[in-house]
Amino acid sequence: MAEQTNTDSELQSEELLVLESLLSPEEFQKSDDHRSGVIDVYTAFESGVELVLVESLERMEHLKRWVESSDASEEEKARMLEESFGTRHEKITHLPPISIKFSLPEKYPSLEPPHVSLTSCWIPRRVLLQLEVFLKELWKQNGQQAILYDIFQFIADRAIAGGFFPFPVACLPVFSQEEIATEAATSAILESSNLLVVPHARKLFHSLVQFDENRTVVLFQQQTHGCGVCFDSFPGTDFIRLTNCRHFVCKECMRRLCVNLIKDGSVHRLQCMECQEDLNPFDIQLSVEAEAWEKYQQFQLDSALSAMQDIVYCPRPWCNQAVIKEGDSTAGRCPGCAYVFCVHCKRGYHGIAPCPYDGDRKMLANEYADADKDTRVDMEKRWGRRRLQNLVDEVKAEDWVSKNAKQCPKCGFPVQVSPLCLGFPVH
Repeated sequence: MAEQTNTDSELQSEELLVLESLLSPEEFQKSDDHRSGVIDVYTAFESGVELVLVESLERMEHLKRWVESSDASEEEKARMLEESFGTRHEKITHLPPISIKFSLPEKYPSLEPPHVSLTSCWIPRRVLLQLEVFLKELWKQNGQQAILYDIFQFIADRAIAGGFFPFPVACLPVFSQEEIATEAATSAILESSNLLVVPHARKLFHSLVQFDENRTVVLFQQQTHGCGVCFDSFPGTDFIRLTNCRHFVCKECMRRLCVNLIKDGSVHRLQCMECQEDLNPFDIQLSVEAEAWEKYQQFQLDSALSAMQDIVYCPRPWCNQAVIKEGDSTAGRCPGCAYVFCVHCKRGYHGIAPCPYDGDRKMLANEYADADKDTRVDMEKRWGRRRLQNLVDEVKAEDWVSKNAKQCPKCGFPVQVSPLCLGFPVH
């Protein structure tokens, strides 16, 4: 018996050494007693997994129709998901690891199987318990040999093949226990061994999305990549992943783009160089110095103020502060230099007198004649209703004269020649 025990101990030591050589430190952690540890099974789905948050039985029916639409195109299936779930679905590549906690009995592997406990945040507990029972049988089927690596490989293969998903497609629905527990026919769903029904489902949904994001960045940083802009190769740590579109960009190219466009005042052109998606301000802040960031913020503030109808700017070039218009008043008072000006023509305030107009009279008349009711009211506040109406009449008269009259060849006065003209000279 002592000899058998020594043999088991040697086999255990050898097995743990094999695991250390085959698995990374991230995947395998051995305890100090050399009789227990944890094996984490990480999975990456190259084609992606549709993560769906299901908060009602109605949405469960939508999901069921999507699963059964095998003949639909990828574009059509994507549209169905978007219409049914909106922001409650996300396509991810990585899921948190399935943890295999093990301890090795003294008589393992000759007479006893390893003690194995499985944990996972995305696999129902009932499924894990059934799998633990099966792993004991797997030890027997393997002739009571060392089996820890086989357990790791079995779980990894099943996960990659989608064996832990409730549907025959790469889809992981997360059911909200709080939302569906009060609805009819819920018991059938809750009792199903393949569906993940959890409290705080929305929190789990977002944590899975965040894990995928973090895992993607970690794996990217462990390798060398070529930049699609400058075509140089850099370690993954020299790239930034853009928040909005999730593309990776070389940090130096990102810095140059941001600095140059901010310097030129073209902040509206701060976009991903691969897909032209607008850059997130957080990414811009990470890529530039404090001075450029402050300048960018000022441009954004000016743009936002310009879009506000009750904001005008002081016309003095050396001041140019934002001024808030007060109701229907045409007077603006700059808080910086105290200059009082007309909010329409930007000249010194002229009270109820209409604004002087130095532009094209005909253009102004046509603009007023073609304007809608609200625009006309604004123009009348600026130039006066009677003045604009007289201007329209004058322009119409001038147009009629230009089309129907001729200039007197001697004095240049416009005249209209009658059809009964006898040819007398006009002076």
